[in-house]
Amino acid sequence: MTLKEGDAALIRSYARAAYPAECCGLLIGDTAADESCHITAIVPSPNTAPDPTRHFAIDPQIQFDLMRSSRDTTTRRAGSVLDEFPRLRMVGHYHSHPNGRGEPSAEDARMAYEQGVVWIIAAVAADVVSLRAFVPDASGFKEIPVRA
Repeated sequence: MTLKEGDAALIRSYARAAYPAECCGLLIGDTAADESCHITAIVPSPNTAPDPTRHFAIDPQIQFDLMRSSRDTTTRRAGSVLDEFPRLRMVGHYHSHPNGRGEPSAEDARMAYEQGVVWIIAAVAADVVSLRAFVPDASGFKEIPVRA
């Protein structure tokens, strides 16, 4: 998976700013024939979970708007990130783990209902935020390398 360094820096910044709560957002990009993924943009979302220090929930309106605009350019809102990249789609999401653990949690496993979707986890430990990426599969999560 490729992620622009500027987007990686933004995710780290959002994770620090949200601490001790979890930050979250969507990943926009494309998937090549070899199933490699290229993240072109990130879309931050408010964490709408009832307890954002233990869980994350992406604002459903943001997700709905992006899903609709990626399918139908006639209904796309002006200023959408997809205006610049019309063939892109939502390929996953990111969220932070304020506990410093950079692997999917039991809660993440319960939420992973769609295989092939990229999960970027930003692990916050003191002032350091590390990024790791995973894809759910039939046996759980498979880590995938992150390239800038």
